Amino acid sequence: MSEAIQNKNSKKFLQNMVNSASPGQLLLMLYDGAIQWLHMSRKEIEVNKKELPNWTNFNEYIKKTMAILDHLKVSLRPEVGEELNNRLMALYDFYQKQLIEATLEKEDSKIIFVMEQIKDLRATWEKAVKQSQ
Repeated sequence: MSEAIQNKNSKKFLQNMVNSASPGQLLLMLYDGAIQWLHMSRKEIEVNKKELPNWTNFNEYIKKTMAILDHLKVSLRPEVGEELNNRLMALYDFYQKQLIEATLEKEDSKIIFVMEQIKDLRATWEKAVKQSQ
């Protein structure tokens, strides 16, 4: 099977997953994506400590994580709970600031911190999604 067909099938599969997911499942998918991109950005530094890391890849992974955080911020619904909304907005802003600093410093400790925080958030939301079903 050609690479173009595989890419097309992968995109179609992902689109079907997103279209059939509940709002809670979509939230978990966004957290999963952020964790994946942070892991990849960290690996770019970790694997290449002896050599020059590929900063283009690193920056692309951070950019994708930032886009997910932007999407999470835009999808907040104050009518559901203003206090929760404000706290999540502040957290997402803080994570973005940490990632900007990590990008400038080319150091992975802040990436690890943000990744662990998002993993904790994901675990909490996963419990909430399961309870609501």
